[in-house]
Amino acid sequence: MAAPATDRVTTAIGLANVTVITFDLAKLTDDVERQIAGAIAPARRERAARYRFADDRRRSHVAGALIRRALARSGEDPAGEHRLSAGKHGKPFLPGAALHFNVSHAGDRVVCAVSAQNLGVDVEAVMCPGLDLRKIFSPDERDYVEGGDIVERARRFTRVWTLKESYIKYLGVGLGLPLRDFSVVHGEQLAVIDGAGDSSPSMHVRDWGQYVLALCHDQRDAVCIESATAAELLEFC
Repeated sequence: MAAPATDRVTTAIGLANVTVITFDLAKLTDDVERQIAGAIAPARRERAARYRFADDRRRSHVAGALIRRALARSGEDPAGEHRLSAGKHGKPFLPGAALHFNVSHAGDRVVCAVSAQNLGVDVEAVMCPGLDLRKIFSPDERDYVEGGDIVERARRFTRVWTLKESYIKYLGVGLGLPLRDFSVVHGEQLAVIDGAGDSSPSMHVRDWGQYVLALCHDQRDAVCIESATAAELLEFC
């Protein structure tokens, strides 16, 4: 089986219909983190303070800063991050704003996707399949993963996993939709089969060094991916 295309995400400059803002935690200094922590919503700051590990706190702080940047880039007040609410299954939204966004983080990567339409984003470090694929993947998904050599298999597994996670986040159903109940690979195409939505969203997957970034969204146009600097994180904090 041919691999799902990894060049479907078009890198561009400026705010597209869908923008994914990324940050590498290796670029985060203690001073910048302190400034971010002082500006983000108290609820996020307090939640981050309860994390046992410093890296988890750092990811949460940066996620708040990326949300503020995404709001500002979309014409909203970045301070609106203080008014965030969550849906039934925890998907965040800004009451009264015609804006959709989603965050994800893994290892030293933090991402925030924003659009005028519904979306879901997920990022994961490349991981070896340690589960029985028959319990979580469709036959097409298993064929795709098992069609690579031992090294490529890990990347293929992670591509499918992140796409499935991004679809669940797109729906906003949390753990209410088991991974095995739908497929994101159909023959040689990327599409949701037997999912919970009325139609299949646009799906993008991108290899990102030792990570994989996946996105499901309602737009059909190009996606802009931009890397934020530490200075840009502080711009709206």
